[in-house]
Amino acid sequence: MAIHEFDPQLNEAQEVVGPGESRFPARVWSDILEPTTAKVVATYGKGYYAGKAAVTENSVGKGLVYYVGTGSTSPFFYDRLIARAAQKNALPLNAKLPQGVEVAARQKAGTKILFVLNYTSNPQTVPLDQAYHNALTGRTEPMDVQVLPYDVKVLTTP
Repeated sequence: MAIHEFDPQLNEAQEVVGPGESRFPARVWSDILEPTTAKVVATYGKGYYAGKAAVTENSVGKGLVYYVGTGSTSPFFYDRLIARAAQKNALPLNAKLPQGVEVAARQKAGTKILFVLNYTSNPQTVPLDQAYHNALTGRTEPMDVQVLPYDVKVLTTP
């Protein structure tokens, strides 16, 4: 994939079409992408760049890489991209993650490993798709796992 052109969008309104037919506001920056092996996930919807690739998805090894060539003021734009990536990788999607919490999933030798990170100064409750084994304490964690401030839990499938 190549970045054919880039364009700061300081005073112009742009939009991104997709994933699907949804339209989202785009601003600040636009990379105009020319995918070679990547699949176009979303395009620009207005002006000179209408129809040009804005977001791509490419297979690399056993995984997928997404390139997002712009920013959006709509959180729904990012929610759609995250949902797509989760679905394509058969990962549970925690749509109700608290603000400031990240869940990263890995898999090794058939065992799913979740890293639950709390970047906030408050304890957080994180809903998961099942109970997990805590790799650091040896205990079983409930489906609604509690994570202390600035803490991490490393969880594996039982």
